[in-house]
Amino acid sequence: MITDPACSVAVSCLAWVDHGALWTLRSDSLTPDEIRLGDAQWLSLHPGLSNQTVFAVMHHLDGSLLRITAHTYAEPAKVVASVEVPGWTASMTGAAEVWAGHEWLFVGYLGDSATGAAGYYLIRVTESHARVDRLDWFDDGFDHGYQGVGSVLAIGDHGYLFGVQRSSELALASFDDVSRVRFVGLADRGGNPAPISDSDGRGLWVIDYDTIVRLDARLQGKQTLLAQPAVDGLRMFLGDGWLDPANGHFLVARPGAGDVLEVAPSPLRIVASHHLGRQPLQAVRMSDGRIIARDWQSGDLLTAPPT
Repeated sequence: MITDPACSVAVSCLAWVDHGALWTLRSDSLTPDEIRLGDAQWLSLHPGLSNQTVFAVMHHLDGSLLRITAHTYAEPAKVVASVEVPGWTASMTGAAEVWAGHEWLFVGYLGDSATGAAGYYLIRVTESHARVDRLDWFDDGFDHGYQGVGSVLAIGDHGYLFGVQRSSELALASFDDVSRVRFVGLADRGGNPAPISDSDGRGLWVIDYDTIVRLDARLQGKQTLLAQPAVDGLRMFLGDGWLDPANGHFLVARPGAGDVLEVAPSPLRIVASHHLGRQPLQAVRMSDGRIIARDWQSGDLLTAPPT
């Protein structure tokens, strides 16, 4: 789940519930809206920089095409710009200026019919161009039926940091060459890591299955916190994480405990638990102080009052 900088609009997509639709909720409403964007199997959301009013959506299709659309939080149903990648070249339409300010990064899968070289690709979008590069490092050393490249984040002067499904390592590639990587270890929990950067660039938050990992900006110093103990003897995963722009705390849902944890960075510690019931998977704090979340199985809205 993502929000605008003021936390007045929340946007989500649970693949198994929403498929090709966005779920949106405004802070002055108790009823979410559904916005259907097309026939994608599922959508992934990209918030951009913390001071932006624009977010992007990647439409995951059948491997023959990658489609990216840009939207404003004020009018999320409207497509203001788009990028289509049917192969090695990309086409851009709409208001190109919405991509200005930084390099937007996306990772997705293209099949043989699109490129003749099936695999995962990095798409880099700016106001003037969209560049497509194959991630050759994701080779036969990975289990392609079980793993995929799930996320990408630019890290200071270091390069591009990729998260791989069911892995306890992040892959770091230089800005100049994305075909080779070195690996950054996490907590050895076999999670689906998707790093989130602090707004001031001081560190990274990563969820490694049931454990929160805090890395410093140099990717060297590391703190870990087992945030979801086993439930009835079984390991239980953490939900998605979200960084609160108001205080820098990390919010993470716990489907196995029915709550949302609030975690401070230095030292890494739990400062609050917000009980919502059921199985919250994605959670954010809205501008009125409410914690809202979506239920893992149904996608239903769950709420906790301001504290």
